[in-house]
Amino acid sequence: MEGQSHYWSRLLSKQVSRRQALRSAVSGALGLAGLYLAGCAPAPKAPPTPAKAGPVYGGILRVASKGTIGEEPHKSLGGNFDNMARNQLYNTLVGLDNKANPVNDQLAESWEIPEPDKFIFRLRKSIQFHDGVDFNASVVRFNYQRIIDTPAFADRKSRLQQAVKSMEVIDDYTVRYNLTGPYGGFLAGVANDSMCAMVSPEAAKKYNNDLTKYGVGTGPFQHQEWLQDDHVTMKRFDGYWKKGLPYLDSVVAKIIPDTVVQTTMLKTGEIDFLSEVEGKFIEDLRRSQDIEVVIKPAAGISAIFINSKEPPFNNKAVRQALAYAIDKEAIQKSVFQGLNTMAHGQFSPVYWFYDPSLKGYPYDPAKAKAKLAEGGYPDGLEIEALTSPNYPQLVEMAEAVQAQVAKVGMKLKIQNIEWAKFLDLSKQGRYKMRFSRTNTGPDPAWHVAYNLHPIKAPYAAAVSADFPELRQLMEKGEQTYDKEERGRIYNQLERSIIEEVYYNIPVVWESIMLAYRKQVSNYVPGIEVPRWFFESVWKTA
Repeated sequence: MEGQSHYWSRLLSKQVSRRQALRSAVSGALGLAGLYLAGCAPAPKAPPTPAKAGPVYGGILRVASKGTIGEEPHKSLGGNFDNMARNQLYNTLVGLDNKANPVNDQLAESWEIPEPDKFIFRLRKSIQFHDGVDFNASVVRFNYQRIIDTPAFADRKSRLQQAVKSMEVIDDYTVRYNLTGPYGGFLAGVANDSMCAMVSPEAAKKYNNDLTKYGVGTGPFQHQEWLQDDHVTMKRFDGYWKKGLPYLDSVVAKIIPDTVVQTTMLKTGEIDFLSEVEGKFIEDLRRSQDIEVVIKPAAGISAIFINSKEPPFNNKAVRQALAYAIDKEAIQKSVFQGLNTMAHGQFSPVYWFYDPSLKGYPYDPAKAKAKLAEGGYPDGLEIEALTSPNYPQLVEMAEAVQAQVAKVGMKLKIQNIEWAKFLDLSKQGRYKMRFSRTNTGPDPAWHVAYNLHPIKAPYAAAVSADFPELRQLMEKGEQTYDKEERGRIYNQLERSIIEEVYYNIPVVWESIMLAYRKQVSNYVPGIEVPRWFFESVWKTA
C-alpha cells in the first residue's frame, strides 16, 4: 500500500502533457469503455504518403455510405455509419493513437490521477461550438448528465455508469470524474465518441434533446444539410480550434446501399471515397490508375458466437468439438478472399496488448468427433444458427461452417433474419449459435465487459456464470492501471477464453479496406473499422 500511495502522489504532482499523458496516464492508466501473421494473408498495402505539394484548401469530399447516417452522438441508429458524421462534427475529451493509446489531441489538454478512483481533466480554453457557445467545464457536466437523464440514451448510460459514479466541476476549465472503483480502461472510454462526444447544450435544448438531424459540436465540420436516406452535408467550420484545419470546404456523405453501384460511382468519379470495400471488388479497383486501395489490419473480429448457458454448448467438450471442426484458413481464403487474417484469439495484432504466442484450436476433424462423443453426442447433433442478410459475408461464412461441421456430425440449420430481430435475440441470449462481428474496442476492459461480464455486458445473456476464473480475471484487469501488468492479465484471460471456448470462436481478424480517388490526400485510417476522420484530408485538382 505504501508503494501504491507513493505512485499516486507522483502522478498527482505532474501536469500531464502530451508526452506525459502517454508516459503516466497511459503507462500508468491505459485506456476504456462498451496482424498479419506469416502465411495467413497478403502483406497490407501501406497508406499513401501525402502529396509533395503540401496541403490544398477547398474542394468537396464525396463519401459513400451503405446506411442511414445520424448526427446524434449519444444514440446509435444501429449501424456503423453514424460515425461518418460524428467523427467530423464532434470532439471528445481524449484521443487515441494508432495502437489505441490515449493522447491529448482533443478537448482535454492534460489529466491527472490523484487517487485510483478519480480522474481530473484540465480543458482547453477559447474553444467554441458551431453555434457560438463556449466550451468549458459546465458543458462537460451537461453532456454527462444528458446521457444519465435521457431515456433514449439508456445503452450509453448503462456503459457510462459501469465506470463512473459521479462527476464534478472544479472550476471553469477543470472537471473530476469519480469512478465506481479503479478502472484501467477509463481513458479509452473518454475517447469514445458515442459516450463522451461534446454537444452544444443550447443545440440540445433547441432540438428537444435529439441531434439526429442537427448535430452541433466543436469538430472541424459543421452541419449543413441532412436528408433522410439520401445524404448528409457538413461544411468547414471556420472557427475550428485546431488552427489551419480543416482543408476541405465540405464533406458530403451519400447513402448508396448497393455495393456494385458504390464501386461504379467511385470508378467514374461520382464519389471520391468508399469507406468499406467488399473483398470481391478489390482487384477490379486496383486495376484503376485513378484509385488508391488501402488494406490495413483492424481491431474487429468475425466470429461464431455460442450460448454457453444452455445445451449443447454448456458442455465444454462440445464447445471444443466445434472449435476443432472449423477450418479457419479455408474460410479466410474463400469467404474473405485472403484479405483478412486468420484469428487465433480475441485481440488482433494492432493492439498494444496483443500476445503473438497465443494460438487457437487447429482444424482437426478427428479430434472434433472424439470431443463430440466425449460430450455425449457420438451420433452427432443438430444446432440452429442465426445470421442476418445485413452482413452477406457472414452469411457466406455460416454456409462454409455448415459444410465443415457436417463432416463431424454437426448439422447446422441456418436462420437468416432481419437485423433488428437478430440484435434482439442476441442481447436476450435466445440462440444456440450466431455469426456476427464485434469491434474489440480500444481497450481490453471494454471488450470483455461488453461481451462477457455477467452483469455489465449487453451480450452476456448467453454466457454462463459458471466461469469463476473468467470473472476474477475481468475484475483484476479492470482494477489495474499499470500497463505491463494489464497486458499480462488480459493475455491470461485470452488464454482462458481460448481453452474454455467461453462464448465465441474467432474466425478472422478484420481488415480496414478503403478505396478513394487519387486526388484525395493525407487520409490516415485508424484501427477501428467505423472511424473516418477527414479534418486533415485535402483534395488536389
